[in-house]
Amino acid sequence: NEHNLEKVITYSALQYDNNFIDAVSNCNESSNSFSCTDINSDVSSSQNSLFDKQNSLGNELAKWAIERHISHLALTDLLHILSPYHPELPLHSRTLLRTVTTTEIYQLETGELCYLGLTSALKNLLSQRSSQEYVKPDEALKICFNIDGIPLFKSNKLQLWPILELIKNFPSVPFVVSVFCGTSKPKPLNIFLENFINKLNVLLRNGFNLDGNIFKIEVHSFVCDAPARAFLKCTKLHLGHSSCDKCTEPGKYYKNKVVFMNETAQKRTDKSFRKQLDDTFKFAIDLIQSFPTDYKHNICLGVMKLLLRLWIAGSLRFKLTNNQVQIVSQRLINLQQFIPLEFSRKPRSLNKFSYWKATEFRTFLIYVGVLVLKNILPKAFYKNFLLLHVAISILILNKHINNFGIPFAQKCLLIFINHCKNELYGPEFAVYNIHLLTHICDDVEIYGPLDEFSSFPFKSYLGHLKKLIRSPTNLLQQIHRRLHEIDSFLLNKHNLKNFNRNPYFLDMEHKNGPLLNHNTCESYKQYKKITFTNVQFSINQYNKTNSYCMLKDDTKVVEGEVSIFEILPVGFLSTIM
Repeated sequence: NEHNLEKVITYSALQYDNNFIDAVSNCNESSNSFSCTDINSDVSSSQNSLFDKQNSLGNELAKWAIERHISHLALTDLLHILSPYHPELPLHSRTLLRTVTTTEIYQLETGELCYLGLTSALKNLLSQRSSQEYVKPDEALKICFNIDGIPLFKSNKLQLWPILELIKNFPSVPFVVSVFCGTSKPKPLNIFLENFINKLNVLLRNGFNLDGNIFKIEVHSFVCDAPARAFLKCTKLHLGHSSCDKCTEPGKYYKNKVVFMNETAQKRTDKSFRKQLDDTFKFAIDLIQSFPTDYKHNICLGVMKLLLRLWIAGSLRFKLTNNQVQIVSQRLINLQQFIPLEFSRKPRSLNKFSYWKATEFRTFLIYVGVLVLKNILPKAFYKNFLLLHVAISILILNKHINNFGIPFAQKCLLIFINHCKNELYGPEFAVYNIHLLTHICDDVEIYGPLDEFSSFPFKSYLGHLKKLIRSPTNLLQQIHRRLHEIDSFLLNKHNLKNFNRNPYFLDMEHKNGPLLNHNTCESYKQYKKITFTNVQFSINQYNKTNSYCMLKDDTKVVEGEVSIFEILPVGFLSTIM
């Protein structure tokens, strides 16, 4: 601001000695124009240097404060301590962090709504120089949306309902479009979605204009759990009759629950669905295909969790004994030392089953379940579990989809469902989440592997969003201001973190112990760790869990600008390290 600008210039002038100031003052009287220009150049250079210093230190302090969640009060105290040594810095945290002072709030029946904007995040992201390598003006931006509710405090009913967006064909993390805070779901729904739908329809119709370049916008999908889908589409909850938004199977009551026994019911279409809606839903998307089944909630937290609950505490016909549960638990614990860092969580004991997260159920289903259940689960139940394991393992990876085909996975799922409800667990097993397995392959046909339309990225961001709240009052104002601060200083780190020209990163150079001969060391430096885009490897002695890989060839060479790293045979590494 102007006050700080005057402060910096005043401080700059004090650094010059009297002779230098006199020379500048007499510049206009001098007949030597070259000398005058030279002096002015020195003044400009000195001021630019000071501005660079201010910008560098101030930005680093701001980034540190945001990354470490430093309160404004603590940061202001730090700025006052630094002021005698760095008078170019502002004295208040709000000036340093460029904190906005106003937040536009809309009042709804059940709470408050803050609309941050659908295009502001797109503008900030696409304005980055690195983004030009990923998106061309004639390429459509495919945006995935997520709407979900999260509780804020244990002492009251306050909850957040943010609308998040994620560009699928662009390396980014979710952005906040709007956020609602209240004691229940946002009502009325049409007011909650009004700004969002209107702006999105304009983007779908006209595209997004950035400096004269028009980017076409497409809705990739709306990824939500079952209650959120029912809320947004004004349909029945998943516990009621005709609750499936993919087909017309009504279901029937059996043992105090609605079960779905028919896997071949007529599919719903966008046209038939819209006949049941009022005029408030003027949305230029397919209301059936644009809402795929989220496998995080449907399969990981739904089907896999249900199976484990039945095996641990279900009927005696398929319940494991306490001794068998302890054997499986010990096997899971023993596997911890072999789980690399690409897995966000290591396996835990079945005794902590009620605390498992979705990623742990995913790890169990796709990777470790077939190992720890072998010779423990009865043979018929184990083979039935293998059907689910094989089907999801195929649908989660594009390579397996190409090799085995979606129809094969669909057949495995149908056999799994029929075995479960007719032979193993009974009709009460055919609940909503089990029924959705009959539709998951249709979504894979449209969107590709399961991870292309899962809510895992959004769930991680929701936890980050909750951390932005520091006090129980003015919650939306806090979120708005913290997000503005992050966009101002940490855009490159949080939203463009995958922009990396180098295909790998080398770390921890090996300098102690046995080395190769001098000439070889100059050409082939040794490192303890190498990180690629999606995977990291370390030498066995440093980190055993990240030291194994399967190669098609015996060796692989990676060349870089600074050094050349060669993956040497394991036997050779074991002799020199």
